[in-house]
Amino acid sequence: METYLTENINFNLTDIWNKSADGMRITDSDGKIIAANPAFCKLFDKPEEEIINQPLHLLYHPNIQGEIIKEYQEDVNHNKLKTQLERKAVLWNGRKVWFEFSNSVIRSLSNDNLVLSVVRDISERKENELELVKSERQYRSLFNNTSDAMFVCYLNYGKTLGSFVEVNEKACQILGRSMNELLQQDPLHVIFENREDEILKFIDRLNADKSIIFNAFLTGKSADRIPAEINSKLFDYNERPAILFISRDIAERRIFEEKLKQRTNQLRNLASKLQSIREEERKMISREIHDELGQMLTVLKIQI
Repeated sequence: METYLTENINFNLTDIWNKSADGMRITDSDGKIIAANPAFCKLFDKPEEEIINQPLHLLYHPNIQGEIIKEYQEDVNHNKLKTQLERKAVLWNGRKVWFEFSNSVIRSLSNDNLVLSVVRDISERKENELELVKSERQYRSLFNNTSDAMFVCYLNYGKTLGSFVEVNEKACQILGRSMNELLQQDPLHVIFENREDEILKFIDRLNADKSIIFNAFLTGKSADRIPAEINSKLFDYNERPAILFISRDIAERRIFEEKLKQRTNQLRNLASKLQSIREEERKMISREIHDELGQMLTVLKIQI
């Protein structure tokens, strides 16, 4: 292998080739492997003697070998070689991997076009990325499908709140705004009705307690006031202090509370009226007893 590198490609970086942590291979236009470094042999779990002068697709599972060699030959023969490529594949031994390829065309001393590929195993990184994407999808699903309006904004230095950086679909629906419109708004106008003194008090309490539940009126697009119970929480978002507002529409609760208040007043008035009737009955009975007893005593006195 070293002789080939030195004589045919004038490659003077043999030490780097042998000690590189990344796999390296040289293939011809047909896909035959001309050279492979130790790291490449380790990646594919095959000794060098089983790799050299073999077509590269034999390193992969039989189910994808045809796809691998066809793509390679088409790219090389049509001068469309991908300089950077990520590939998910199953190897000859059934192992599932993600590889990152850095490809470049080199010319041998015999004027043949060869392909130098630097191969890196990125399976762990891709798994983390896919897990992150999955978590993001789950977060988005939860964030957008909740029945409560949700807003996120950064807590800036100097006790000020920035514009919303996240809002869910329920918030857009309640406030009658598109997501782009709502992301240009901020808590001062939407939640605190332009009362800067209330924001200062709110931030002081939030810094002390980390979470606060309070009642407010959300300001919609048509300047209508929507009664809401807001659960606010301080947390880190993109490595910056931020506030999550979870707003629950309490308009129906307000109506129910008002009806309950009216009913309570009615019951209180009824109880008071009943008490007055009882008092009148007691007085009437007392007078009747007094009069009748007086008459009986008078008759008894006369008889005696």
